[in-house]
Amino acid sequence: MDFGNEHSVRIYPKVSPTARLWGFFGRCLMDQLVKTADRAGVIDLPDELVDDLHAAVASTIHCPEVDWVRNFLPKLMEHGAVIHREVEGKHYLVLPRYYEAQYCKINTTASKRASDAKKRDVERATSLGLIELPNTEPQPQQATG
Repeated sequence: MDFGNEHSVRIYPKVSPTARLWGFFGRCLMDQLVKTADRAGVIDLPDELVDDLHAAVASTIHCPEVDWVRNFLPKLMEHGAVIHREVEGKHYLVLPRYYEAQYCKINTTASKRASDAKKRDVERATSLGLIELPNTEPQPQQATG
């Protein structure tokens, strides 16, 4: 994968008290929805499956188990983390706090703490031989002729 050219999203490691109420699989579903949403936190649902919201969501997130979505989407909706909207006959899921979560500014203290933790974790993993860092140095361009 060419990470530099892919859209990325923030998935926060801290589990909020509300997210604890969703259970493990509810949190997994939310992560998949976050990965699927556009940059405004909106997910277009397929027109051909609008009669079954759960099947439409399962299809959209490439989940083979509609029952998994059927069991856990209601919990997300009950807590306001996901909202189903219909506009002019088209169905959407909206993640109301998506934009705030993805585009909020990180304060300098939190940024420094994250940078220090990243450095510490990478140093530990490389010293144990668990990871090998890719060469991120710019490569010289080959002359073409």
